[in-house]
Amino acid sequence: MDKLVSSILDYSDLFYEGDLPQDVLHECRRRLIDVMACGLAAFNEPSTVISRKLATRFETKAEGLFPNVLGATLNASLDMAAFTNALGIRYFDGADTYPGGGGHPSDCWAGLIAVAQDIDADMNTLFKAASLAYDVYHALFKSSNLRDKGIDNAFYVTVSTAVGASFLLGLSRESFAHAVSLSVVPNISLGVARTGRLSMWKAGASANAARNGVFAAIMAKEGLTAPELPFSGERGLFQLSSMFDLNFEKDQPKIFQAHMKSYLCDYHSQTAISIAIKLHSKVDPAQIEKICISTYWFAWNEVASDPSKWQPSNRETADHSLPWIVSGVLLDGDFGEALFTSERFNDPLIKDLCSRVEVKEDTELTSLFPNRMPCRIKIFLKNKQTIEEYLDLPNGHPDFPISDGDLNQKFLKLATQTVSSSQAINILNHLQHMDLMQSSRKLFDGCLVT
Repeated sequence: MDKLVSSILDYSDLFYEGDLPQDVLHECRRRLIDVMACGLAAFNEPSTVISRKLATRFETKAEGLFPNVLGATLNASLDMAAFTNALGIRYFDGADTYPGGGGHPSDCWAGLIAVAQDIDADMNTLFKAASLAYDVYHALFKSSNLRDKGIDNAFYVTVSTAVGASFLLGLSRESFAHAVSLSVVPNISLGVARTGRLSMWKAGASANAARNGVFAAIMAKEGLTAPELPFSGERGLFQLSSMFDLNFEKDQPKIFQAHMKSYLCDYHSQTAISIAIKLHSKVDPAQIEKICISTYWFAWNEVASDPSKWQPSNRETADHSLPWIVSGVLLDGDFGEALFTSERFNDPLIKDLCSRVEVKEDTELTSLFPNRMPCRIKIFLKNKQTIEEYLDLPNGHPDFPISDGDLNQKFLKLATQTVSSSQAINILNHLQHMDLMQSSRKLFDGCLVT
C-alpha cells in the first residue's frame, strides 16, 4: 500500500473510537450553520439553478424518500446531491478557508451530508466525519502545496470528502485504501479554474470535487479496485508534483484553523474591506486622486495581479478583485451584493475610482502572512493630503474568531436572501438544537424554498 494512503488510514482509525470533545462538536455545528447559510443564500443564483436541473436527471422518486438537495423537494443520487449542494455552498465564496492556497475545507460538507443522510447516520457521526475531513484536508494542503504545480485546491476537497465518506460507510481497510486511490488518480483539477477572468466553474470545481469524493467512496464500497500507489507509483502524483509526507498535527483539530469569513468574497480582501468601511466616513470619493493598497504577496497574486480585476464583468471575477471591492466599499460605506450587479459593472463612478487603484506587494507585510492578513490603504487626495489605515487581523481569523452571535446574524442575513425572516429564524433554531443522536436526514427540515 502507498505510504501516504496508509498514513491516512491509520489516522482515520483514531476516529472510530470515543467521542469528539465538546468544543469540537460545537465548532462542527458552527461550521455547518455557516455552510447552510451560504447554500440557502445561493439557491436562486444561475449556476445553482443549473446544478439542480442537472440533479433532476438523477432523481429518485420512490415513495418515502427524503429531500437531499437543500431547499428543494428533490432526492438525487448521492454524488449529484453532493454536487448541487456544494455548488450552492461555494457560490458566494462565504464559507471557511485555509489561506495561502489551501482552498475551502467547508466544501467537503456537501458530500459528507449526502452520504450521512443516505445511511441514516446521526449528527454525532456526521460531525466525526467532518472533523476527520478537515484534518486530512489540512495535512494534505500543508504537506503538498500543490498550487505551485498548477493543481487546484479542489483536489484536497476530493480526497478529504472521500476519506470522510469512507469513514461514514465503515469501509474495510482495503476498500478504504481503494477509495483514497480512486479520489486521487482520476481527479487532478487544474488551477486555471481560479485564474484570470473567472467563470461559474470557480464554484463548480469545488462542487465537482465533492461529487468525485463521494463517488470514489461508493465505487470502493461496491468493490471497484484502484491503483495501489496513487502517490508514489510510476506516473503517480509525485511525478507531477514532488515527494511529500503527510504530517498530521495532533495538537488541535484543524477545523479550528480554518478561517471563517465576515464578508462574502475572497478571504484576502477581508481586512481591506474593514479598512475601506472605516475610511468611507473620512473621505469624499470625488476628491480621491489615487488609492494605494499595500498587501502581502499572496493577496496581490490572488486578487490583484491580473488586469481583469480592474474591469470585472461578473460576480466570480469581482468577488476576487481587491481594487473593485475596495472602490465599491469606499463609495457605499459597506460591503454587499450591490457591488456585484450587472448595473454596477457598468457604473462609471466605481469604474473610474477603480482605475485609480494601485495594488502592490509590501515585503514586510508578506513576512507576516499567513499568521496575519495585513493590509494598508493609503488615499491620496486632490488637495495633496493623505489618509492611511492599517489592519492585519480580520474577524474570522483563528486568533479573532467570529462569535456565535455574529455567526447567527450572518446566517439570518444570508438565509433571508431566499426565505422569509421567520423561516430563517426557525431554520437557525433547528440547526442550533439538533440533538447529536438525531438523524442527519432531519437536517434540511424546514428548509424548503417556496
